[in-house]
Amino acid sequence: MTAPTNAVLAEHARRLAEQHPHRTAERHAAAAAYIALRETSTIDAARRALGTLADPVTADAAATLLRELAEQDNHHRRSAP
Repeated sequence: MTAPTNAVLAEHARRLAEQHPHRTAERHAAAAAYIALRETSTIDAARRALGTLADPVTADAAATLLRELAEQDNHHRRSAP
């Protein structure tokens, strides 16, 4: 996936982060996914960036969220006319 896709997925992750209360694991994971997607040009690069996080729990949750967002995006792309 390319940078435009990363930008779209980053926006989804940002919205998810805003839905969770401050200082929750869900918000941290979504925020980490947002930053990784915003700062990289491919999903693989975002995934690698998440692997550098000091907190393995947040890194794993963010990687799971990233995978879910990418799968949803792929599903929408296949369903589009």
